[in-house]
Amino acid sequence: MDTCDGFYQQAKSLGIQRGVYHFARPEYNSAEAEAEYFLKHTEGYRNDCIMALDWESPGCTDPNWALTWLNYVYNQTGVRPLIYMNDSTARGQDWTNVIAADYGLWVAKYRDYEPDYSFDMSNAGSDPTGGSWPFYAMWQWTSIGRLDGYSGNLDCNIFYGKVLGINNLKDFLEAITFVVAIVLGIQEILRTFRKGK
Repeated sequence: MDTCDGFYQQAKSLGIQRGVYHFARPEYNSAEAEAEYFLKHTEGYRNDCIMALDWESPGCTDPNWALTWLNYVYNQTGVRPLIYMNDSTARGQDWTNVIAADYGLWVAKYRDYEPDYSFDMSNAGSDPTGGSWPFYAMWQWTSIGRLDGYSGNLDCNIFYGKVLGINNLKDFLEAITFVVAIVLGIQEILRTFRKGK
């Protein structure tokens, strides 16, 4: 059971929501080649989980490479993958084109590297900023989570949606995009109103 598929199937049998991600290596490959590799190796999981691009290797410096990967996967599957990164990367690179293309952010921000037990977020620290994104879909708040029944460290994440959103991620992201558009419209109206006062 110590294979990726073994862990995936075990989580599925326990009713735990799942995701698959691709660790980007732009310093070695084109975005298209890596997207093709990801799609080939996740074919059996695509409609069953969240897909994401993991943007944290040292070569991850060009958001346009990420956009090309995200667009390729979206065009092949009809589902928009998320992009995973730490909060400082979200703030430190220009994500304008990725945000404009409606790709959601899965952001990591840890307070410390002390174990957190039973999903107790009381010591999670301050919320991430998410850089220029108007919202983030998920927050990974520790990589040293501990749960009864599992002896190792776990990445603990909070998903800001409903289970329905995970099971129907395409519809969920489209609904969130609509809600964000409304919120941004209201914010613009308020900014205009405040300037006029």
